Amino acid sequence: MTALASVIAVTVLVGSEALVVAFASVWAMAGMFHPAEAVMWALYGLASIGAILAAGWFARLAWTSEMQPASPKPSEVEAG
Repeated sequence: MTALASVIAVTVLVGSEALVVAFASVWAMAGMFHPAEAVMWALYGLASIGAILAAGWFARLAWTSEMQPASPKPSEVEAG
């Protein structure tokens, strides 16, 4: 249960950061190039899709990381 909560929490955090970066990037490009409104909305849509895909990729990596068995501590491994 703790692993699932950790994965959900970190995915929400990374996903929200990815969306903020995507929207800020499109906002900055729109301010520099002044595209038509339809082009701007299309860029927002593409950026949102990219951010959602990145969050899904990160969630998969986080789940894989949480489900791996813990490696033994160096003190628990016998020398030689």
